[in-house]
Amino acid sequence: MQRRERSGTVEEEQLDDHPLKTLLDNPSRTHTRMQTFGLIAQHILATGESYLLKVGRGLIPESLYVMLPNKVEPIARMGVIEGYRVTDGQGGTQEFQAREIVRVWTPDPETLYTSEGVLGPQAIPFDALKFQSSHLRSHFESNAVPP
Repeated sequence: MQRRERSGTVEEEQLDDHPLKTLLDNPSRTHTRMQTFGLIAQHILATGESYLLKVGRGLIPESLYVMLPNKVEPIARMGVIEGYRVTDGQGGTQEFQAREIVRVWTPDPETLYTSEGVLGPQAIPFDALKFQSSHLRSHFESNAVPP
């Protein structure tokens, strides 16, 4: 953290006991810090989004658990995500409030806050229709008349 001592001077302060640093250093009992960050990165590259469930009794979470992105669906109302619908292994669903889940995603610029993440390279077949329409539009914008 930085703080200004006086005009033109900035002092660095290390916050080893900050609750967020403590949580990120030891996010859960099932995954280490590196495993958690690795899974987040892998999910973002594969699907364009990653989700973490906040677990704890108070306002400050005690653990962060990585969730499978294909099992989490944002619930949006009036352009704002109000919650998430999570499907468990048996097919049942449970709804969580937005403050209970951390969403990390690369947003689609066309629908910034309510969109699913931008699909990664291996998920291109799911986005083929969007690609086809943009390709045809770009082709016929400048060259609609045959030679």
